[in-house]
Amino acid sequence: MFRKNTVLTVVISFLLFGTLLSAQDIPKPMGYVNDFAQVLPPEIEASLNEKIKSYKDTTGIEIAVVTVPSLQGYGIDQFTIKLAQNWGVGQKEKDNGVVFLLAPKEREVRIEVGYGLEGDLTDGRSGQILDQVAVPYFKKEDWSGGINATVDELLSYLGQQTYQARLAEKERVRQIQQQKQAEFNASLYLFFTFAIPTILLVFLIAVIYAW
Repeated sequence: MFRKNTVLTVVISFLLFGTLLSAQDIPKPMGYVNDFAQVLPPEIEASLNEKIKSYKDTTGIEIAVVTVPSLQGYGIDQFTIKLAQNWGVGQKEKDNGVVFLLAPKEREVRIEVGYGLEGDLTDGRSGQILDQVAVPYFKKEDWSGGINATVDELLSYLGQQTYQARLAEKERVRQIQQQKQAEFNASLYLFFTFAIPTILLVFLIAVIYAW
Protein backbone atom coordinates (compact mmCIF):
# COMPACT_ATOMS: atom_id res chain seq x y z
CA MET A 1 0.00 0.00 0.00
CA PHE A 2 1.29 3.47 -0.86
CA ARG A 3 1.42 5.77 2.15
CA LYS A 4 1.06 9.54 2.30
CA ASN A 5 1.68 11.95 5.16
CA THR A 6 -0.90 12.01 7.94
CA VAL A 7 -1.16 13.66 11.35
CA LEU A 8 -0.63 10.24 12.95
CA THR A 9 2.61 9.63 11.09
CA VAL A 10 3.84 13.07 12.12
CA VAL A 11 3.25 12.25 15.79
CA ILE A 12 4.77 8.78 15.54
CA SER A 13 7.82 9.97 13.62
CA PHE A 14 8.64 12.58 16.23
CA LEU A 15 8.08 10.15 19.09
CA LEU A 16 10.27 7.48 17.53
CA PHE A 17 12.88 9.81 16.06
CA GLY A 18 12.94 12.73 18.48
CA THR A 19 16.45 13.72 17.51
CA LEU A 20 16.45 16.02 14.51
CA LEU A 21 18.16 14.89 11.36
CA SER A 22 21.68 16.24 11.11
CA ALA A 23 22.83 18.12 8.05
CA GLN A 24 25.04 15.14 7.14
CA ASP A 25 21.92 12.98 6.73
CA ILE A 26 20.48 15.31 4.07
CA PRO A 27 21.79 15.06 0.48
CA LYS A 28 22.99 18.23 -1.25
CA PRO A 29 20.75 19.72 -3.97
CA MET A 30 21.97 19.74 -7.56
CA GLY A 31 19.04 21.51 -9.22
CA TYR A 32 15.27 21.75 -9.03
CA VAL A 33 14.99 18.00 -9.58
CA ASN A 34 17.18 15.72 -7.47
CA ASP A 35 16.70 12.09 -8.42
CA PHE A 36 18.85 10.41 -5.79
CA ALA A 37 16.81 7.21 -6.13
CA GLN A 38 17.53 7.17 -9.87
CA VAL A 39 13.98 6.51 -11.01
CA LEU A 40 13.76 9.27 -13.64
CA PRO A 41 14.97 8.92 -17.23
CA PRO A 42 17.43 11.73 -18.11
CA GLU A 43 15.04 13.33 -20.60
CA ILE A 44 12.22 13.47 -18.03
CA GLU A 45 14.53 14.94 -15.41
CA ALA A 46 15.75 17.59 -17.87
CA SER A 47 12.18 18.44 -18.89
CA LEU A 48 11.08 18.79 -15.26
CA ASN A 49 14.05 21.01 -14.42
CA GLU A 50 13.24 23.31 -17.33
CA LYS A 51 9.54 23.37 -16.48
CA ILE A 52 10.14 24.26 -12.83
CA LYS A 53 12.79 26.86 -13.69
CA SER A 54 10.43 28.56 -16.13
CA TYR A 55 7.69 28.58 -13.50
CA LYS A 56 10.00 30.09 -10.89
CA ASP A 57 11.17 32.77 -13.34
CA THR A 58 7.52 33.68 -13.96
CA THR A 59 6.05 33.50 -10.48
CA GLY A 60 8.94 33.52 -8.00
CA ILE A 61 7.65 30.23 -6.56
CA GLU A 62 10.13 27.37 -6.36
CA ILE A 63 9.29 23.68 -6.46
CA ALA A 64 11.85 21.04 -5.52
CA VAL A 65 11.37 17.45 -6.67
CA VAL A 66 13.33 14.91 -4.67
CA THR A 67 13.56 11.13 -4.77
CA VAL A 68 15.61 9.35 -2.14
CA PRO A 69 16.85 5.74 -2.05
CA SER A 70 16.01 5.57 1.65
CA LEU A 71 14.52 7.64 4.46
CA GLN A 72 17.32 6.31 6.66
CA GLY A 73 14.86 5.10 9.25
CA TYR A 74 13.22 8.48 9.73
CA GLY A 75 9.57 9.38 9.14
CA ILE A 76 8.95 11.00 5.77
CA ASP A 77 7.45 14.07 7.44
CA GLN A 78 10.54 14.73 9.54
CA PHE A 79 12.86 13.97 6.64
CA THR A 80 11.05 16.30 4.22
CA ILE A 81 10.78 19.19 6.65
CA LYS A 82 14.47 19.01 7.54
CA LEU A 83 15.43 18.77 3.87
CA ALA A 84 13.34 21.86 3.05
CA GLN A 85 14.97 23.76 5.90
CA ASN A 86 18.50 22.75 4.95
CA TRP A 87 18.06 23.47 1.27
CA GLY A 88 16.19 26.72 1.74
CA VAL A 89 13.59 25.94 -0.93
CA GLY A 90 11.84 29.14 -1.99
CA GLN A 91 12.87 32.76 -1.56
CA LYS A 92 14.58 33.73 1.68
CA GLU A 93 12.26 35.24 4.32
CA LYS A 94 9.22 34.45 2.12
CA ASP A 95 9.16 30.67 2.67
CA ASN A 96 7.34 30.26 -0.64
CA GLY A 97 8.70 26.91 -1.76
CA VAL A 98 7.18 23.47 -2.27
CA VAL A 99 9.02 20.17 -1.76
CA PHE A 100 7.67 17.05 -3.47
CA LEU A 101 9.50 14.06 -2.03
CA LEU A 102 9.24 10.41 -3.05
CA ALA A 103 10.80 7.45 -1.24
CA PRO A 104 10.05 4.52 -3.59
CA LYS A 105 11.72 1.93 -1.36
CA GLU A 106 9.48 2.77 1.60
CA ARG A 107 6.60 3.57 -0.79
CA GLU A 108 5.97 6.92 0.80
CA VAL A 109 5.38 10.34 -0.72
CA ARG A 110 4.88 13.82 0.69
CA ILE A 111 4.27 17.40 -0.40
CA GLU A 112 5.70 19.95 2.02
CA VAL A 113 4.47 23.53 1.55
CA GLY A 114 6.29 26.59 2.86
CA TYR A 115 4.43 28.87 5.27
CA GLY A 116 4.24 31.61 2.66
CA LEU A 117 2.16 29.38 0.35
CA GLU A 118 -0.03 27.60 2.89
CA GLY A 119 -3.08 29.61 1.88
CA ASP A 120 -2.52 28.84 -1.79
CA LEU A 121 -1.78 25.13 -1.41
CA THR A 122 -3.34 23.67 1.72
CA ASP A 123 -2.51 20.32 3.29
CA GLY A 124 -5.93 19.08 2.22
CA ARG A 125 -5.39 20.02 -1.41
CA SER A 126 -1.87 18.55 -1.36
CA GLY A 127 -3.35 15.28 -0.10
CA GLN A 128 -5.95 15.30 -2.88
CA ILE A 129 -3.26 15.83 -5.52
CA LEU A 130 -1.29 12.90 -4.16
CA ASP A 131 -4.37 10.67 -3.95
CA GLN A 132 -5.78 11.54 -7.35
CA VAL A 133 -2.65 12.14 -9.41
CA ALA A 134 0.52 10.67 -7.89
CA VAL A 135 -0.56 7.51 -6.10
CA PRO A 136 -2.30 5.81 -9.08
CA TYR A 137 1.00 5.99 -10.98
CA PHE A 138 3.13 5.02 -8.01
CA LYS A 139 1.03 1.96 -7.23
CA LYS A 140 2.14 0.68 -10.64
CA GLU A 141 5.72 1.79 -9.88
CA ASP A 142 5.52 4.31 -12.70
CA TRP A 143 7.66 6.76 -10.79
CA SER A 144 8.48 9.13 -13.66
CA GLY A 145 4.86 9.25 -14.84
CA GLY A 146 3.62 10.04 -11.34
CA ILE A 147 6.25 12.69 -10.69
CA ASN A 148 5.68 14.40 -14.02
CA ALA A 149 1.88 14.38 -13.66
CA THR A 150 2.06 15.67 -10.08
CA VAL A 151 4.38 18.55 -10.99
CA ASP A 152 2.02 19.50 -13.85
CA GLU A 153 -0.92 19.45 -11.42
CA LEU A 154 0.94 21.57 -8.87
CA LEU A 155 1.87 24.19 -11.47
CA SER A 156 -1.67 24.21 -12.84
CA TYR A 157 -3.27 24.50 -9.41
CA LEU A 158 -0.94 27.25 -8.18
CA GLY A 159 -1.42 29.17 -11.44
CA GLN A 160 0.67 31.89 -13.05
CA GLN A 161 0.08 34.64 -10.49
CA THR A 162 3.34 35.99 -9.08
CA TYR A 163 4.09 35.56 -5.42
CA GLN A 164 4.07 39.34 -4.92
CA ALA A 165 0.62 39.57 -6.50
CA ARG A 166 -0.59 36.81 -4.17
CA LEU A 167 0.61 38.81 -1.18
CA ALA A 168 -1.14 41.92 -2.47
CA GLU A 169 -4.38 39.97 -2.97
CA LYS A 170 -4.18 38.47 0.52
CA GLU A 171 -3.62 41.94 1.97
CA ARG A 172 -6.61 43.28 0.03
CA VAL A 173 -8.81 40.47 1.36
CA ARG A 174 -7.49 41.07 4.89
CA GLN A 175 -8.37 44.76 4.67
CA ILE A 176 -11.87 44.00 3.38
CA GLN A 177 -12.45 41.55 6.22
CA GLN A 178 -11.07 44.07 8.69
CA GLN A 179 -13.42 46.75 7.32
CA LYS A 180 -16.42 44.41 7.53
CA GLN A 181 -15.53 43.54 11.11
CA ALA A 182 -15.22 47.22 12.00
CA GLU A 183 -18.64 47.94 10.43
CA PHE A 184 -20.15 45.01 12.32
CA ASN A 185 -18.64 46.21 15.59
CA ALA A 186 -19.99 49.72 14.91
CA SER A 187 -23.45 48.29 14.25
CA LEU A 188 -23.35 46.37 17.53
CA TYR A 189 -22.25 49.50 19.36
CA LEU A 190 -25.13 51.53 17.92
CA PHE A 191 -27.58 48.74 18.69
CA PHE A 192 -26.59 48.42 22.32
CA THR A 193 -26.12 52.17 22.80
CA PHE A 194 -29.31 53.44 21.19
CA ALA A 195 -31.65 50.68 20.03
CA ILE A 196 -31.89 48.69 23.25
CA PRO A 197 -32.40 51.75 25.50
CA THR A 198 -35.07 53.01 23.07
CA ILE A 199 -36.87 49.64 23.09
CA LEU A 200 -36.73 49.52 26.87
CA LEU A 201 -38.08 53.07 27.10
CA VAL A 202 -40.98 52.30 24.76
CA PHE A 203 -41.72 49.14 26.72
CA LEU A 204 -41.66 51.07 30.00
CA ILE A 205 -44.02 53.74 28.64
CA ALA A 206 -46.36 51.05 27.34
CA VAL A 207 -46.40 49.37 30.75
CA ILE A 208 -47.10 52.69 32.51
CA TYR A 209 -50.01 53.51 30.20
CA ALA A 210 -51.35 49.97 30.57
CA TRP A 211 -51.62 50.54 34.29
